[in-house]
Amino acid sequence: MRADYNDNGFVIFEDPETEDYVQYALEEKGLLLVWPYFSDYPGHQTADIDKVKDILNKFSFSEDLDNKPVDRNYIVNMNSGEYIYDSDTAFPGIYAMCGTDVQMLESLTIEFFKEIYGFSEIERLKTQLVLENW
Repeated sequence: MRADYNDNGFVIFEDPETEDYVQYALEEKGLLLVWPYFSDYPGHQTADIDKVKDILNKFSFSEDLDNKPVDRNYIVNMNSGEYIYDSDTAFPGIYAMCGTDVQMLESLTIEFFKEIYGFSEIERLKTQLVLENW
């Protein structure tokens, strides 16, 4: 896949049967994990935030604990391998700069599906391109 970050796109891995998903925003530094916190959606609840942090730490990500005011500009300028949990904005959640390492991204996404959503029979991601509004 090749894309221009100015297109403001997302890469979303979703199970069509359960609608469980892992999504990444296309940014200048690569792909940014966007794990929103929704209190009413399984897999995106407060209890699962700790699981998401544990998985990111397992993949050698480090949490940004600077307690600076967080805005979109701050988030998209994190270094690859950094993440932040933002609970104070209009779109609370975990944001992790994943960069451009495709193998790591695939392994990370599979780990989310296994550990958060309980998928057991997944070794590779099956991808399909869906172009909306083209």
